[in-house]
Amino acid sequence: MNRRGAEERELNHEGAKEREGKKRRSFPSSCPSRLRGSIPSLRSSASSAPLRFSPVSPRPIIFATLLLVVLTGCGETNARQSFPTPRPNPAAATTVPASTPGPVPGTVVRFPDDEGPHPVITEWWYYTGHVRTTDGARYGVEFVIFQGSRADFPVGYAAHFAIVDPQQPAFTFDEDLTIARGVQFGGAGGFDLHVNDWTMRGINGKDQLHAGMKSGAYAIDITATDTKGPVLQGGGQFSYGPGGSSYYYSRTRMRPSGTIVVGGQRKEIADGTLWFDHQWGNFLPTNGGWDWFSTQLDDNSEMMIYNLRDPSGNLLQTFGEYVPPCGATCTPTRAIPSVELSQEQFTITPTGTWKSPTTGITYPSGWHVSIAPKGDVPAMELDYTPVVSNAELDTRKTTAVIYWEGDVTLSGTKRGEPITGSGYVELTGYDKGK
Repeated sequence: MNRRGAEERELNHEGAKEREGKKRRSFPSSCPSRLRGSIPSLRSSASSAPLRFSPVSPRPIIFATLLLVVLTGCGETNARQSFPTPRPNPAAATTVPASTPGPVPGTVVRFPDDEGPHPVITEWWYYTGHVRTTDGARYGVEFVIFQGSRADFPVGYAAHFAIVDPQQPAFTFDEDLTIARGVQFGGAGGFDLHVNDWTMRGINGKDQLHAGMKSGAYAIDITATDTKGPVLQGGGQFSYGPGGSSYYYSRTRMRPSGTIVVGGQRKEIADGTLWFDHQWGNFLPTNGGWDWFSTQLDDNSEMMIYNLRDPSGNLLQTFGEYVPPCGATCTPTRAIPSVELSQEQFTITPTGTWKSPTTGITYPSGWHVSIAPKGDVPAMELDYTPVVSNAELDTRKTTAVIYWEGDVTLSGTKRGEPITGSGYVELTGYDKGK
């Protein structure tokens, strides 16, 4: 999702402009205690070489950065939000429109300019999905890098890497973090992100992912190729209400190739489907939580839906975006058509629960989603079934969050006809009071 901190760019402008830029990065009045995208790693897309990280231990500095972000998040109530990029680009507005009100009205998300890092409080690059190997095995994959910074602190980075292995069955995850100095932003070179030995590189929907767990249990070397094109969620500008706003696009259908290492054995990837989210802005997610669902149906359509909750569990906001099948006109460098769902158009109903034996947290487990027909969105009745029940990540060492995120299979009807698919579900905020 909507799923998931902070950063101040070292401006090469006169002191007055630098002070003004800092002043505009005031936080809104809410003060979230959980950050999905707290602090990640990164390299400048404008640079020809990866960022070099400080040899000192990053953990104390990153925790200090994270703490500072949370504590200073209680800024002035009506603080102005500043999003240095993307900038107004009227020439591109006919091809990549920002159709809804956002942090900079009239701006557009530009490709590949906005694939790389931005000088904002929170940013993440987020892959979820599944791969199938040549021996027929299925593996769920989550790999995310968060970037965050604040004021003159070094830019912090955290990464999470998780595998769902239903053959065992097992769920295994790892996490890492680091810092970077002298980060440059902007440029049209895509992204090249590094958290120690874990890397993400990509431009124009052709991405390279490399991560390996310290235990040696699992590792990936994946090329993810966009087969459809980017989707501008909410028109590319997305609001968290009192938590601020962000830019947000997804690549909803990426084809994986490469290898996955399972218990020391390297396996070739035959097929699968990945979902990619890129989100950035001067925002902090709510201190409640959310349920986020990606949906990839077998008719080449996709959908993202989510519920946002306050700390008491009350529903604050719902959002959905339907992506119809796309023909030959779709391209990885241009936003493709999508339809925003109205709040009354869909419901998410849990069908069961799962209690973590490790943390004692109870999560919903299994869901039924109903979509009412409206305009270009057909009627759908979909059941989301976790591939494994235990997909809990306790990432308090890096991003101070305990959350559930796992591979799901889908079955149901669309326009009254049977349909199947796959997806991923993320659940945050269920650790309140734990």
